[in-house]
Amino acid sequence: MAPAVGPTVSGFLIQYFNWKAIFFINIPLGLLALILGVIFLPGYRLSAGSALDIPGIVLRVLSSTVLLFAFSEGSALEWSSAIIVCTLIAGAVFLALFIFWELRAKSPVLNLRTFRYPTFTAGVVVGCIINIALYSGTFLTPIFLQNIQGLAPLDAALVLLPATICMAVLMPIVGSVYERIGGLPLLLVGVFLIALGTWRMTLLSVTTSHDYVRIWMALRYIGLALATMPASNAGMITLPKELSGYGSSILNWTKQMFACLFACLSIGVFSSLLTSRASNHISALSHGATSPAGLAAAHANGYVMGINDVYLVSCLVILIALPFSFLLRRRRKLHDSPVPPQAAAEVAPDPT
Repeated sequence: MAPAVGPTVSGFLIQYFNWKAIFFINIPLGLLALILGVIFLPGYRLSAGSALDIPGIVLRVLSSTVLLFAFSEGSALEWSSAIIVCTLIAGAVFLALFIFWELRAKSPVLNLRTFRYPTFTAGVVVGCIINIALYSGTFLTPIFLQNIQGLAPLDAALVLLPATICMAVLMPIVGSVYERIGGLPLLLVGVFLIALGTWRMTLLSVTTSHDYVRIWMALRYIGLALATMPASNAGMITLPKELSGYGSSILNWTKQMFACLFACLSIGVFSSLLTSRASNHISALSHGATSPAGLAAAHANGYVMGINDVYLVSCLVILIALPFSFLLRRRRKLHDSPVPPQAAAEVAPDPT
């Protein structure tokens, strides 16, 4: 329900309160999650106690924070500015040190050895691309609806509501279908639908109807529903049992990291690309126009053409997922992987 409810509630809060409300609302939700977690989550351990990987945690926080700052501020401070270049270099260095340390640590905070399994790695790559598809639409479509067609935030969110409802309804159904036909057909159909819906969104105009946006955004979100679970599950199921917990951690970290990074990139890189392409189109369309009405029309049409260009880039990125999807065609049960006795003892629940 989160993808369906979140944008609509956000549009309501922005329209009737202010943008700060979308942050304040997380306080009661976070407290509720904390209380429910304390009451209902069981208190057992899946492995024997081990030393906390303090250097790994510090390096991960440093690399993530520095890179997020660079990507989020790159557009505002200019990508070629000294502070952004230095921040990107520092983030890359911290990330390299993090990888170096984790590959040698006895109890790594993230066991990067899971990437030795090609199917798992392919699942992570496809999952990251799917996140890119999700955030590109979340970024570009509200800009079109609000900046070009003049909709209020809540009205723009309501245009997107049918698409997010489709995703929320289909997610549970995909699980049962996956057990019957496997992950590859769902994944291929899902990626195709995402790409098709994104390509159709490259054909926007100033007068595009809201029904057109609803239909093709719904197709994109149906594709997201079909592809999300198979991408993660097909990779996880090939890991040996003793690595399943580490694999889950890697998937969660990459999902959240790329979600945050792409949220910043959508504001940074995509904003820069949108500004650049829109300026070129506006300049070409404004040539010879002298009346205010002509200049306004050139500006609106040029901006929409810039949005279409960025959607096209997003479509090309999504197609990269297709060759990786074929690496997920084989399925293997977790218990098919032999578990060494020592590893089996490590993953056994603590009876206390």
